[in-house]
Amino acid sequence: MKPTKSIPDLIKSPQIDKDFAKDERSSESIELSKTFKNKVEVEAGSYRYIDISDCELCNWILNTVICFRSSIVRTVIDNGQLTGLQLPEGNFLDFTLKDSKANLSNFRNSKFKLCHFLETDLSEADFSGSKFTKVRFEGCMLDKADFSNCVFDDVEFIDCSLASINGLASFKGVSISEQNLIEISPILAAELGIKIQD
Repeated sequence: MKPTKSIPDLIKSPQIDKDFAKDERSSESIELSKTFKNKVEVEAGSYRYIDISDCELCNWILNTVICFRSSIVRTVIDNGQLTGLQLPEGNFLDFTLKDSKANLSNFRNSKFKLCHFLETDLSEADFSGSKFTKVRFEGCMLDKADFSNCVFDDVEFIDCSLASINGLASFKGVSISEQNLIEISPILAAELGIKIQD
């Protein structure tokens, strides 16, 4: 039997190419490809579209940026400040978000495939109605995050803080540690209407 690759090993790395790099940012849209960018602050507000592919973005500030149906593919965001980021109905493929703060963000009704959230604050993030395929949450703060009505296929929660998480009734198909199971058992019981006897 061949050993299977872990989810982070399956994620394709950005294909950065200075000769074909694209960086077009305006008051209406953000379009980036094949580039490495460090220390950029994107002005808060609504954008018509955000299309990011094959990028490494370090120390970016995307607080309260709003865009429906954005696309982020083969991209790593490292040490980002994304508090209040609003990207509902987005498409995320081969995406890594690490060592970042993305609390109070909105990813409602999005599609995540081959994604890795690592050591990131996602407390009070809204993922409700989203579809996750081969996604790993590792060492993330997920307090009060909402996963209501989500669909999970090969999703892992490793060493995450799951206190007061919402939507546990949708967690069919996820893998969590025994410690996390103990942590969420009262919430899961409440969501399923199970009464715990003293």
